[in-house]
Amino acid sequence: MERAGCMQVHCMINTTLDSAIRPLITQAFFGAPRNEYQIQEMNASLAKACAGLARVTDFAAFAAGESFSHADLAAINTMILASSVPAKLGQPDPVMELPGFKAYLQRMEQREHVKTIRADQMESLKALTGS
Repeated sequence: MERAGCMQVHCMINTTLDSAIRPLITQAFFGAPRNEYQIQEMNASLAKACAGLARVTDFAAFAAGESFSHADLAAINTMILASSVPAKLGQPDPVMELPGFKAYLQRMEQREHVKTIRADQMESLKALTGS
């Protein structure tokens, strides 16, 4: 049952949160023209996605269950991106308002493999931006 819950959380993160913000990444980070309709759609989709996610996880120990799993990998990567896009566009951030998510994120950032992931992300970002 725990594996099914893990897959559910992972799929919800990757399908609902990611699809809500993906069309706006170029607007948020690369200077594409602002599209207010897309921003309104993102806000509505993120609100729905976060409400659904709050029904299946409370981020008490891990994203799904009592051990680190692929759902946590989705959470620490996709949810951070899903939080940063609305913030960059001056919009509300329902991801950081999810019950238990901020504390969960602080715990995850202390894990060695998460630190490695973050270092690799920064290295890739430098290569992408040339700085």
